[in-house]
Amino acid sequence: MIRTLHCVTNNFPGSEKRNPKTEQLINIVASSYYIPYNIPHDQITLNGRVLVFTFALSLLAGVIFGLAPAFQSSRPDINTSLKGAGASFGAGLRRRHSRSLLVVAEIASSLMLLVGAGLMIKSFVRLQEVDPGFEPESVLTAEIGLPRAKYPDGQKVAAFHDQLLGRLAGLPGISAAGLGSSLPLSGTNADTSFFIDGQPKLEPRDRPHIHPRTISPDYFRAMGIRMVQGRAFSEQDHAQAPRVAIINEAMARRFWPSQTSLGKRIALDFETMKFFPDRPPQFDLAMGMREIVGVVRDVRHEGLETEPQPEMYIPDRQLPEREMNLVIRAAVDPANLAAAVRGAVSAIDQDQPVVNIKPMSKLLTDSVAKPRFNYLLLTIFAGVALLLSITGVYGVMSYAVAARTREMGIRLALGARGADLLKLVLRQGMKPVMVGVALGLASAYALTRLMATLLFDVSATDLLTFTRVALLLALIALAACYLPARRATKVDPMTALRRD
Repeated sequence: MIRTLHCVTNNFPGSEKRNPKTEQLINIVASSYYIPYNIPHDQITLNGRVLVFTFALSLLAGVIFGLAPAFQSSRPDINTSLKGAGASFGAGLRRRHSRSLLVVAEIASSLMLLVGAGLMIKSFVRLQEVDPGFEPESVLTAEIGLPRAKYPDGQKVAAFHDQLLGRLAGLPGISAAGLGSSLPLSGTNADTSFFIDGQPKLEPRDRPHIHPRTISPDYFRAMGIRMVQGRAFSEQDHAQAPRVAIINEAMARRFWPSQTSLGKRIALDFETMKFFPDRPPQFDLAMGMREIVGVVRDVRHEGLETEPQPEMYIPDRQLPEREMNLVIRAAVDPANLAAAVRGAVSAIDQDQPVVNIKPMSKLLTDSVAKPRFNYLLLTIFAGVALLLSITGVYGVMSYAVAARTREMGIRLALGARGADLLKLVLRQGMKPVMVGVALGLASAYALTRLMATLLFDVSATDLLTFTRVALLLALIALAACYLPARRATKVDPMTALRRD
């Protein structure tokens, strides 16, 4: 499609000398299209084998569908032609059945695609209605990875983070700035086992697992994540202070469903082994325990379609990490703060790079790129199939009316009303349409179950979608039949009777 334009033009001779303005235009158009961000579009090219196969298939289809009328024309019925029955629609019963079968096949195939597209669209709408658990508007993100050679210990890492957040807090246009080890919707998850103080000790392999995340005190405010209970981290939660943690609602519901989780103490196995390597992790090590001081709302970290899992947040001063994500809530357009962010980092360490600077809304958009791309492709295919089927219905009905012009004239001359002819043509035209709708619904019911893994919060046999698509297709087909039927009522009897 549009982004493929960028890919294909890169393979044309002389593309390396392309005008920079042309390159910029192609990039803008390509980036605005609905191609998933994780598809390497710069590697997409026209495949010669696929192109030849498609061309050969098109030729074969033309030959096959052209042979049928050619074969019929090569074996004319002389008696029927001499009797003038060739102008009668009733005499061409075999041809009418052939045309009706084509209409049935077109309607059935287009209805299957339309049902699939309808399910994908409904699924995508439901997906966009999911609350991500944070407020992505006016948030800028960036990645900062400190090299181990220059920042060998946690103290230097924490000092760099403190200086950076202090500088950013004083810049105009920034209302909050924080650091987090992973961003929502990024799919980045650490995993560790843990044990709860006061509960029976289990072997590490049998213990429950959670996703720990390291954050700075202002992370929740910068991301717009609401506290449900307790308090957020503060400057007092430093390395020498009592070890604390904040959990999400999913963890509170799972492990303390009928009581408050505040004040409970837990220990992460990886921390216990790190800080107390000579002591077995199943021992109740008081210094390795963390007290839960707050509960925050659930945040979708793995994707909008994935239910939140138990998570725990740890103060960055108590567990410094070199790889962190900077999040800034801006009072202005976040894109205008990119230079200020780079300047703040450079003022502390001029050799420290800042990468992947982008608004949080872009990450939200990218997280639904794949389902959006799926529904877009299926919608395009369904639209093309609908156009072809309706064109086929209109063409068949137009031909049928033209072939029965003399019959229509006779009926009108014998006193038939225009409304009677309209009903006659519509009834005969809608019969194969309704058969096609019935076959299409049955086929869609069987085939859409294969789409179950692509749908979100929508049944693969959603009755409302099936009904709406069937009614829509029937109404459009009725409109395609109505125009030729309306033309049949305007036939001049005298002209029609004089027609050979």
